[in-house]
Amino acid sequence: REHELCSPIMWCRLFSRHVGVRNGAAVLFSRTASRSTAELDGGARAQAAHLPPNLQASAKHLQSAASDHTNSEFSTATTSILSAAEPEVKQATLPVVDLACWDDEGSRAEIGAQIKQACEESGFFYLANHGVSAPSMEAALAATKEFFALPLEVKREIQWKAFVGEVYHPSARGYCGLRGEGLDPSALADDKEFVDLGLDVQLGPGVQPKDRPFCGPNKWPRCVVGEKPMIKDSLEQYIEECRRAAEKLLRAVALSLDLDFDFFEQLTDDPVVIHRIIHYPAVEKFEESGLRISAGKHTDY
Repeated sequence: REHELCSPIMWCRLFSRHVGVRNGAAVLFSRTASRSTAELDGGARAQAAHLPPNLQASAKHLQSAASDHTNSEFSTATTSILSAAEPEVKQATLPVVDLACWDDEGSRAEIGAQIKQACEESGFFYLANHGVSAPSMEAALAATKEFFALPLEVKREIQWKAFVGEVYHPSARGYCGLRGEGLDPSALADDKEFVDLGLDVQLGPGVQPKDRPFCGPNKWPRCVVGEKPMIKDSLEQYIEECRRAAEKLLRAVALSLDLDFDFFEQLTDDPVVIHRIIHYPAVEKFEESGLRISAGKHTDY
């Protein structure tokens, strides 16, 4: 990586309970505390069986590569898979689901049908006219760059203490400096700095962050509140637009599953929303960077 990257990332975990849809090619949301390798391999084989014939072979090879434990073997296997599949990837066209007519109740059933078809046939789709505006995206990126340009002592006003191998602060709010987080406990800490934000929710009297993980009020340096309100306003506006888009998408997903329009609302009335802005410092010459890693190997939930 020769250039610095600033990334406003929205990670929405809208489900407050464990919800999964397994009677099809896709599992919408699934979380398991611990699963054995055999169970994972079996699940991968079962999902591969639902893929189109031209993708099943690549899926099987990828599953085999993922079972290897050395990075070099996995990288080599993955590279060969991508090279072999490249002609097909170039020819593939993912469907586009357009939410422009979502407010027209007569169009919602058709949108739900499009999502169902996309999930069953390709497993992926583009979402157009989702409600997150281009000006909001641009303002959020500009705010992200401006925040990380602040002096270190200013950013540290909202710092939370992190340890290698301990991924999240109990409230998931605040600043983490360079090498303050290590996604891979067996390697060096990550060469990045970030801020975790979310819905600006007050925890209430006597409620501790450990009792409401990933929730709480957002934290801002004093100069952001007083002298640079654009940073706060732009990021919170972007978070809100993403939240509304996620809710709209869940309603469309419910219709795609022949469920009531508001089926998921009872499960998302108290959502967990994490918005992380990240700065990855530039690596001048990768070959001289030693073991610097922007983000260590890890698995998400």
